[in-house]
Amino acid sequence: MTPRLIAAAIAIALLAGCASSGSSTGVLPGGGANSPASQADSAAAKGHRHRVTGYARFVIPRKKRHRRRSKFVSGATLGASIVASASGGGTVTTIANLSPSSNFCTGTGTTRSCTVPVSVPIGDDTITITLYDQAPVGGAIPPSAQVLGTGSATQTVSNGGVAPSITVFISGQIGSIGLTPAFASVPADGTTSTAVFAIDPRDFGNQPIKAGTKDPYANPISATLTAGSGHATLLLNGLPITGTATLKYSTDALSLRYDGLGAPGYSITVSLSAAGVTTQTAEVSPLFVRGAAIRNRVLGLNGSGVPAANLTITEADYTGTFASGSTGCSTIANPSAISGTGPSTTFTVRGGVTASASGCTVSVTDNNPSPTTFNLPTTNTPITSGVPINGVEIDQVNVGVPSTAIAVGPDRFMYFVVPNSSMGILDISTSSPTLFTQFLVPTAAGSPPPSMLRGITTGPDGAVWATDATNGGADRITMRGTTPTVSNYPQSSFGQPFGIASSSDGTMYVGGGAPSGLMNLTVGGGFTQPTTTSNAVHRVVQGSDGAMWFAEGTSIGRWDPSTQTLTEQTVPFGSSADDICATSSEVWFAASGGTQPLIGEIASPGASFTITPHALTTPTTALGGVACGIDNAVWYLDVANNQVGRFSIPSGVETTYNNPTSGATLQFITVAPDGSLFFTETAAGGMMGHILP
Repeated sequence: MTPRLIAAAIAIALLAGCASSGSSTGVLPGGGANSPASQADSAAAKGHRHRVTGYARFVIPRKKRHRRRSKFVSGATLGASIVASASGGGTVTTIANLSPSSNFCTGTGTTRSCTVPVSVPIGDDTITITLYDQAPVGGAIPPSAQVLGTGSATQTVSNGGVAPSITVFISGQIGSIGLTPAFASVPADGTTSTAVFAIDPRDFGNQPIKAGTKDPYANPISATLTAGSGHATLLLNGLPITGTATLKYSTDALSLRYDGLGAPGYSITVSLSAAGVTTQTAEVSPLFVRGAAIRNRVLGLNGSGVPAANLTITEADYTGTFASGSTGCSTIANPSAISGTGPSTTFTVRGGVTASASGCTVSVTDNNPSPTTFNLPTTNTPITSGVPINGVEIDQVNVGVPSTAIAVGPDRFMYFVVPNSSMGILDISTSSPTLFTQFLVPTAAGSPPPSMLRGITTGPDGAVWATDATNGGADRITMRGTTPTVSNYPQSSFGQPFGIASSSDGTMYVGGGAPSGLMNLTVGGGFTQPTTTSNAVHRVVQGSDGAMWFAEGTSIGRWDPSTQTLTEQTVPFGSSADDICATSSEVWFAASGGTQPLIGEIASPGASFTITPHALTTPTTALGGVACGIDNAVWYLDVANNQVGRFSIPSGVETTYNNPTSGATLQFITVAPDGSLFFTETAAGGMMGHILP
C-alpha cells in the first residue's frame, strides 16, 4: 500500500540589502504531491517511501509585516540547502537555486519570489536551512560558496491531517566584524573613564547582520584583552567581564573601563574574533602628562620669574599633534604651545604674577576623531606669609588640641584625628587656617566613651572614613553644615585597624595588626580579608600601577587586586617603615630604627619591585610620617629631632628644618589641595604644622 502523501509549504523570507538574519515559516496542509528541486537521500533514507512533499517559498526582497518579529535573511542569498532529518532515521536534502535566473523564481533580479518543492520524512523531523552566496551547480552548492546564515527547527510530521506551522530562525554567519574605532585614547588622570566600541558585523555578501534572542549570530564574537589588562576591564552590556566576553546579539554592547593609572607608554589592546573570520583589534592608548612638578596629580608652580615646569606628553602609538590650553588661569599659569608630533613630546608651563590655590586648570588635548583632554589642576605660590626657615616657610597653626592622622576631605578642608576622642576640621580656604569644627565620634553602641580613631581618608563615595580601634572597624562621617552624621561599621573577625586608603576599584583598603594584615572595605561597610601579611600593616596607599602599597614595619608590601597576589620586600639596613606615599610614577617611604635611617625609593612599581635606599646623613632614631610633595620632593618627619626633612628628587639633596615649636611630638604629614603641607603634633599645646614649599 502506498503511504498517504502530505504537501509541505515552508515560506522563507529573504530581504535583499537588509539585515542578514530572520525566520523561515510555513504550514503543512494535507494532500497533494510535488517533485523536489534537487534532493539526495542519506543511506538510511534510501528506499524510504514514507515522505511528504510540499514547497519552500522565498520572497526577495520582503519588508517586515509585523513589528514583533523581524523576518530577515541576507539579500545576497543565491542558494539554499534544506535538510530534513527524522529521529528514527532518514534524511532528505533539497538544494535550491534562488538566483534571478532560477526556474523557481519570478520577478526582477532585485525583486523576486522563489517557490521550491521539498520533501520531508514522516516522523519527528529536524529541519535545517543553510543559505549561501552562490547558486548550486549541477545540483550541488559549490565548495567555494560562503555560508550566509543557518537555522534549524524540530517538528513532528504525520501522514494525515494538518500539521502546525514550522518556524526556522536563520542566524546570520558573520563574514567581517566591523570593529571601530581601531584607535582611541583616554586620559591617564587617575580617574575612571570608558571607551565605547561600535560593532557592525556583515555577512560574506557584505550585508549587515541583525541578531535577536531567537536568531543569535551563527558564529558569536569573542572579545578579549590581549594587552594592558592591569588597569583595564572589558564591559559587556555594562557589566565587567573576566576573561572572554561573548557577543551573541545585535543588542550586545562592548566597552572598556580604564582606571586612569599606569606608567607612560602603557596601552591596551582589545581583540575581537569569530570562527572563520579575520581577527580585528583596537588599541586604547591613555594620554599621560607627567613632570617633576606634578605631585598627587596637581601641577605646582612657584610664581613668576622662576624656571618653567617641564612636562612630557605620552600617548602610545599616537602620531598626531597636541594642543595646550588653560581654564581659569589668566595670569596664574601660562602653558606654552606644543610643538612636534608623535607618541611623546614636551611643553612648558610658567607661573604668572597672580598667586592661586585653586580654580586654575592646564589642559592637553590630542586631535583624534574623538579628542581626549587631560586636565591638570594647577597651583601657583598660594600663600606667602609665615616664618622663613632656610628658604622654606613653616607656620604653626593653633587648633587647640593634639592631632594624629590627617587627610584631605571631600570639601577640600583638612580632616584630622584628635587622639582617643574626636575629629577636627581645618578650614584652609583663607590665608589663615582656622579650626572649623570639632566633634565626637561615638562608639558603635552610640554612647561614650568616644571611639579611638587611627587612620582617615576620603572614600570613593565622597564621605570621610576613619579606622576605629574601639569597635575594631571603621566609621563613615558626612557633614551637613557643621553637623556630622556618623555611621559605625564594627567587625571582630580581624585585627585592630590602622591606616586606610581609597582604591580606584571603588573600595578601600585597611591595614591592621595580626592576624589580619590587610583588609578590604566596601562603601557599604563590609570587611573581607584578601591576604595575610608578614607583619602588621601601618599605612596604605595606591600606587601608579593600581596596586595597594603599604608599610609593615620591617617590610614593604604590595597587594595587586587584579591578580590577587601579595609581594613583600625587606626594608634595607634592618630599619622599620611606618608610612608610605606615591607619586605619579614612584613609591616612597621613610625608615629608621636599624643601622641607618633612610628614604626608600621604588622607581618602577610592579609585581617584581626593587627598593633603592637613600641613606640620610642626619642621625635619628625615629622617623614618622612621609608625604610626596608637589615640589618634586619627599617630605618626612624626624620625630626624634623635632625636625621636618625634605629629600629632593632626583638630586637626592637632603635638607632638614627645625620645627618652630619645641617639645612637639610629630606624627603624620600630608599634601593639602593648595600644594602646601600640614603635619600633626600630639603635644605643643595643640599646634599643627603648615609647610609652604
